[in-house]
Amino acid sequence: MYTIPAPRPKSTLTEIATERLRVAILAGQFDQGGLTEQAICAVLEISRTPVRAALQVLAQEGLLKYAPQRGYHIRRQDPGLVAEAYEVRAVLEGLAARKLAEIGLTEAVEATLNGCVELATKLLSHSDFDSSAWREMNARFHEAIIEAAGNDLLRATVKVAEGVPLAAMTVIADLNPAPDRALLRIVQADHEAILSALRDRRSARAEARMREHILVAGELITATLSKRTKT
Repeated sequence: MYTIPAPRPKSTLTEIATERLRVAILAGQFDQGGLTEQAICAVLEISRTPVRAALQVLAQEGLLKYAPQRGYHIRRQDPGLVAEAYEVRAVLEGLAARKLAEIGLTEAVEATLNGCVELATKLLSHSDFDSSAWREMNARFHEAIIEAAGNDLLRATVKVAEGVPLAAMTVIADLNPAPDRALLRIVQADHEAILSALRDRRSARAEARMREHILVAGELITATLSKRTKT
């Protein structure tokens, strides 16, 4: 049986700052105006050096935009574009799941996917939910399937879709200030069903479950984003 990975090393100050700032932005805790390092430091209670690094990371992720002499601003998200990105992801990752089911799981890939499912169960059982570990687990699950499908063009196109802000594999855990465990349990159930279909080499079911899994996430994120843009 696959063993759940050992606890991750303690996060650096930059990782902590990035985590807290990402959650605050996705939760709508900052307005659309400029983000000053001083204000962020006060809210996050972290020094300027890691905050400055966190701003750069989130600009690369697309949550922020940077303009010379003007600094960082929260990028206004387009719900329509986000919805389109999830539609593309659903088709591509559904195809990846179908291809992988046809190929069959190697021991290494099955161990990775099973480890993700086991780790998610462990994370959901803790009273102190680790959003960062969940994001990493979710990305690992999806990326393992895409990589194992063996289609370079598919892999590259998924990366393009993920480049749309809020369309990446790491968003769902940070959708609200506090984790929605009921929602994350649905995500976990989806992963279990996808893994089961892959193990049994049921290609049509693997594709359908993956597509539905991503489309539902996209609908939820788009709906949440639409509400925020109206306020």
